[in-house]
Amino acid sequence: FLHKEMGSYCVTEVDDENERSNLAKRFLTKDGIRNEGHELLKHLLPKHYETSVGKTYVEYAKWSMLASVFGTVSGVLSMQALLFAIGLGAGAIPMAAAMNWIVKDGLGQFGGMLCASFINQRFDAEPRRWRFLAACILDASVLIEVVTPVFPQFFLPIASVANIGKNIGWISASASRAGIHRSFMREENLADLTGKAGSQTIFSSVVGTALGVIISPIVGSSTAVVFPIVLILCGAHLVCVFQSVSAVNIPTLNAQRAWLATRDVIGDIYKCSKRNDSNRICVNSPAMVASKENIFHFGNIAGEGYIVLEPREGVIPLRGVSIRIGTPLSELNSCCLQQLILYQQSSTETDASDDDNYVILIEKENRFAVHVLYFEEASQNDVLLGLLNCFLMQDRLCNMKLSDHEIVKMQQESRKVAKANLETYICSLKRQGWDCDNLFVESRRGRIKRP
Repeated sequence: FLHKEMGSYCVTEVDDENERSNLAKRFLTKDGIRNEGHELLKHLLPKHYETSVGKTYVEYAKWSMLASVFGTVSGVLSMQALLFAIGLGAGAIPMAAAMNWIVKDGLGQFGGMLCASFINQRFDAEPRRWRFLAACILDASVLIEVVTPVFPQFFLPIASVANIGKNIGWISASASRAGIHRSFMREENLADLTGKAGSQTIFSSVVGTALGVIISPIVGSSTAVVFPIVLILCGAHLVCVFQSVSAVNIPTLNAQRAWLATRDVIGDIYKCSKRNDSNRICVNSPAMVASKENIFHFGNIAGEGYIVLEPREGVIPLRGVSIRIGTPLSELNSCCLQQLILYQQSSTETDASDDDNYVILIEKENRFAVHVLYFEEASQNDVLLGLLNCFLMQDRLCNMKLSDHEIVKMQQESRKVAKANLETYICSLKRQGWDCDNLFVESRRGRIKRP
């Protein structure tokens, strides 16, 4: 044909029927399916994901998407149960139903807002734990929604509790993903990671919704039938979430990860200190720690600031010793308060510049507990020094019978060893990939002032 401005073009007629047939044949071959799969991955994974993110990212994304599919299917069934409970299929007044729904959503959003303000920085300290805990809360809320038709007269309180749980779960999952995405970064591509995570969620939600719509009429509205099916879906969802967080290696240090990174070299630190040879200290890497980290300690939801440390492998401890970081003075017993008074008196009699920016107190009543209190001016290195000092003391307290005099002597020795090996210890942490500049050791940030 001839165009006045753009000149002439030659047009070849194409047989649409043959073209569609050839396209279908190309797609149905193994190479065709593989090529289409690669095209789909471009929309679901970060650009140059082979090098721009960690090696376990694909494993994490795979299980996260599968978890989202199961979660969406169970969500469709629970929504059906809520609609049945509110009576939309039984001639209920539409305005009353709408008001109940609005109040339910409002209470849920308010509960989620309070949760976010209460937990704050602990999302960054333990993203793997909070991601799994969020999944547990979401699944519990879904199960509560499913049983709502059994008690239709209590729709508003039951549905409100479930919606509060859902909002808490959504906020916890969203907040914890930020730390997880940061751990996968190998380039400055956090925005790309976050965007592709959104694409993965949307894709999984579409698949899950389609499956839910297909299953819903088959299952029906009987709670006796719906509940066990949703229970199975919730179980599958939790398994997938656990598998996804198992592929995550968090490079930041909290008290538990610091101990798991350090515990196998405690003996080496003592030996190297005696030989003046600190080059043999080699802490565990984030990948090694991830396989040992406990993410199921539900009793510490509020972040009480203490951990009970497991002993070194192959060692049977004589007693359990907990480490408490930033303990409020009001929670210290009389023995610890007396130790603190004695420390303050001794520090006023000596040059304050020679003091460390932390103090360690030992509780010896019911079970041994090591309290570490940091002064206001303590730096990140001071925090690591106090933590290393605690680890050295904890190891001796767990595995040796010591008198009060021997405990004081051991306390002085461990402080000396920690100070002598601090620089090498930090270098070893950094060499293994740990972030020593952003610590999450002090969950409550309870610091004290010098007299």
